[in-house]
Amino acid sequence: MTEKIAQWPSQEWPVLWIKLTAMASLAIMVIFGLWPGLDLAVTGYFYSPADSFWVRQSALIETLRMGLWRLSAIMVLFALVAVVFGASEGWLGIPRRAWIYVVALYVLGPGLLVDRVLKQYWGRARPSQVLDFGGTAEFTPVYKITDQCLSNCSFVSGEGAGAMAFVIALLVLLPFWKAALSAFVYRAAQGLALLVLVGAGWQRVGSGGHFLSDILMSYCLVLLVALGLQKLFFIWGVSGRV
Repeated sequence: MTEKIAQWPSQEWPVLWIKLTAMASLAIMVIFGLWPGLDLAVTGYFYSPADSFWVRQSALIETLRMGLWRLSAIMVLFALVAVVFGASEGWLGIPRRAWIYVVALYVLGPGLLVDRVLKQYWGRARPSQVLDFGGTAEFTPVYKITDQCLSNCSFVSGEGAGAMAFVIALLVLLPFWKAALSAFVYRAAQGLALLVLVGAGWQRVGSGGHFLSDILMSYCLVLLVALGLQKLFFIWGVSGRV
């Protein structure tokens, strides 16, 4: 066993964030449930009957989207390699427990909760599938379990969940490399990671792939999984035995 120091906040702060994230999730469901037109209004900014959703017609935006998807896949692959083949004390200067945390986050968040449960059984049609935007399905508010979509549905966003998992994983791993990076590079990496959430959400809404409530809920749910796993792995403490 080795002692690994990570420059992160104390063990108490994830408990507060679990409460805040749970409250944010409830607030999203209430707001978009009481005023479902908000989802239609936001999506409407990106849609016209003549051109449909212009965002999904941009080759550059689609390239950036696929680039993020591949980066997320690479993150999972690296974590799996580190867990299976890495030394007991870790790999690339990162303790093995942190790599296990990343794998668990992806499996339980985007994999199980989002893709295998919610997207398969909630039944919410995507924006591009509903009557309001040229489709044939009925628009349903975020809280309603329905039959307007049979599989791989709109609630919640799989790519949004993957983007959140990628950002959390990167922010968890970065502190272990802090000593090897300049202050500017370290802060820039953190800032770019957070911008990923804005870009991913904007692309999915703008392309008619998801409603805004789908994106926001995917972020909240994956964050809740991450915070719950932190209690198990104690990976965000000021220090811990790895």
